[in-house]
Amino acid sequence: VLVAGNKKDGLKSRKAVMSGYLYDDKENEPIYGATILIEELGIGTASDENGFFKLQLDKGNYTLLINDINHVEQRIRLQLLSNGTQDFYLESRSITLQGVVVTSDSYDRVQNTKMGFERLSTKSIKEIPLVLGERDILKVATLLPGIQSVGEGAAGFNVRGSPADQNLFYIDNVPVYNTSHMFGFFSVFNSDAISEFSLSKSNIPARFGGRLASIFDIKAKEGDKEQVKLRGGISPITGSLLLEGPIQKEKSSFMLGVRSTYSNWILKLIKNPEYRQSKVFFADAIAKLNFNINQKNKIQAFGYYSLDNINFAGNTLFNTGNEGGSVSWKKFFNEKNNLDFSLIYSRYGLETENNEVAYEAYRQNNVLTHKEAKLDFYFRPNEKHVISFGGNGILYHIDRGSFAPADEFSQVITRKLGEEKGLESGIYISEEWSPGSRFSLIAGLRYNWFANLGPQSVYEYREGQLKEQASIIDTLQFADNELVRSYSGLDYRLAIKYNLNPDWSLKASYNKLHQYIFLLSNTIALAPTDKWKLVDYNIEPMVGQQLSMGLYTYLFNKRFEFSVEGYYKKVDKLVEYRDGADLLINEVPEWDILQGDLDVYGVEVMLKKSGGRFNGWMNYTYSTANVLVDSPVEGAQINFGQAYPANHDKPHSLNLVANYKIVRRFSLSANLVYSTGKPITYPSTVYYQDGIQLINFTSRNKYRVPDYMRIDLSAKLEGNLKADKFMHGVWVFSIYNLAGRDNVYNAYFKSSGGKLKGYKVSVFANSVFSVTYNFKFGNYDY
Repeated sequence: VLVAGNKKDGLKSRKAVMSGYLYDDKENEPIYGATILIEELGIGTASDENGFFKLQLDKGNYTLLINDINHVEQRIRLQLLSNGTQDFYLESRSITLQGVVVTSDSYDRVQNTKMGFERLSTKSIKEIPLVLGERDILKVATLLPGIQSVGEGAAGFNVRGSPADQNLFYIDNVPVYNTSHMFGFFSVFNSDAISEFSLSKSNIPARFGGRLASIFDIKAKEGDKEQVKLRGGISPITGSLLLEGPIQKEKSSFMLGVRSTYSNWILKLIKNPEYRQSKVFFADAIAKLNFNINQKNKIQAFGYYSLDNINFAGNTLFNTGNEGGSVSWKKFFNEKNNLDFSLIYSRYGLETENNEVAYEAYRQNNVLTHKEAKLDFYFRPNEKHVISFGGNGILYHIDRGSFAPADEFSQVITRKLGEEKGLESGIYISEEWSPGSRFSLIAGLRYNWFANLGPQSVYEYREGQLKEQASIIDTLQFADNELVRSYSGLDYRLAIKYNLNPDWSLKASYNKLHQYIFLLSNTIALAPTDKWKLVDYNIEPMVGQQLSMGLYTYLFNKRFEFSVEGYYKKVDKLVEYRDGADLLINEVPEWDILQGDLDVYGVEVMLKKSGGRFNGWMNYTYSTANVLVDSPVEGAQINFGQAYPANHDKPHSLNLVANYKIVRRFSLSANLVYSTGKPITYPSTVYYQDGIQLINFTSRNKYRVPDYMRIDLSAKLEGNLKADKFMHGVWVFSIYNLAGRDNVYNAYFKSSGGKLKGYKVSVFANSVFSVTYNFKFGNYDY
């Protein structure tokens, strides 16, 4: 029997508050989304992202049930005498989680007010078949509804019909501006060092701003506070190690994860001499320190680093790198109030060199720096209200670098592309209100302000004319840190849930957001040459609105979860590019940029089974994304002012993930992925004028490449499960693209003998077999 409070304090009030924190007993990680139920009353709550929970009850005796899909249920007799606190450490339940499982528990899916929310843990992807055996938590995200990539090995995601630069990736508060290794084949996040990540693509919390489509919030492991642990893995092209342990037992811990590639041996096996002469190297590292100063103060320090060095046949070189860090202070005043304060730094840099043509050989560089301070305060006046408010400020600095000759033989003329500075800030307030068991609401307001700062030289153009050199009427000069132009706007967040009964719920949400930074890219997939750009004197911020509605339920005695969500999204001032735009050396981006509208609507259907020997999920998404760039200004239209499919528009998408645990040590997993082919613009006719061959193209994105389909298979074999072994190992055998389907990534055309010939490009036209070995020293925990 757990006794909370004391009789003396209990004389003051008929009611009392029971609060505390939930932790994993092995990893000491906070448990998010666990349910705490009072059996006699049939009421309860859920733990927040810090593992915190609070219940207000009449004094008396109760039975407390604590449940989480990843942990063994705890059943506790509670004697509540007055306000009291108690932390609980739940035993991991790893055996029942073997296989691929979305760990957003059923409480989040049906009972919570959130919409468009998904959560994955690294435990949930241990068996999923992936290319070259590299476990990648972001690639698994593309198997969730509404999330697509434009093709095999492509960097970036398209969430609910939006361009890839409308997603924001955080890892422990640090924004990561390039999330891919090797042009998109792998993500820059070492999954072994990650605890979990959550994705918000519908009602994005008010504490987040700056992106229109989604927020990927990744949490790194905190490190074990009890004992030192070492684990690692070896795949065909990478090796990784993770070391964690206590600094001071039960009070502080460390975690260090490193990963590197040795992929060049694969290039040597390729017959093409250009590939054989190429070199690819990437590496990344994650470190985290965690200090529990006392029960009311916690400090975390986090650092991140990644790099890519790619040399293609000695002709084209790419060097990219991310680095960043954060220091966070969590202050718990009491069971009602706490705050989080963070200082954040992030830097993304790229260098490119091209020597294919000697007299055109060039070298180019670009650096983005992000410095941020943020404060979030949480207040829980009673069991019906959770109020949060705070703000942040971001200082951007972009050195657009220079375009210069690569050597003395090049005839390239050096161009300085300039620098940009901007200050983005925001304040917000949000409340989650649950007046009864059937109805709940989340409402929030966020006010954004952005200032474009000098030093800068900007052009003014004639009214009613296209922004180009011929229409310049004046040049304005701004000194260092002088205000060039400012923008502001109010963001809205609203989400409503109504329970038809304990197993059925209806939800609706509305979002309005602003975005002040975007990618200069006229390619379908993100490329290493893409560069970030701030809105400025002549380019306005994008504004997005999204309305969503959904139905959620349990099926077959709660063994399955089913949901259907419909949505409509509209983006104003979408950044698009004129036909023939050259963004590589553009000193004046607005000359090639046009702004228009994006309209997206769709529906997502999800069926999921989390427990049992057979588990997995199936989802289907239908969506359509159309762009309209029209203007009364001559030349400021795309596609003659008519709407056209967005580059990433893929109306139909089907994902099937199935796992079957045959025996305790052996299991199988399979994926099926299908999607409509992406849009493409084809040349339609060839004609001659004064003996010169000219090509006429179809309307923009009129055709599509063939549909995409892929089947993957993997088998997982574990060593014996003795708890006192010196080392435990797991073998994973996987086949990517089992049928060897020749999926078309893109098409291109060459002129030969006065005729155009078309060619299809595929990335993985054959099956890819891989073997991965993961090991861990110490007690069994997979």
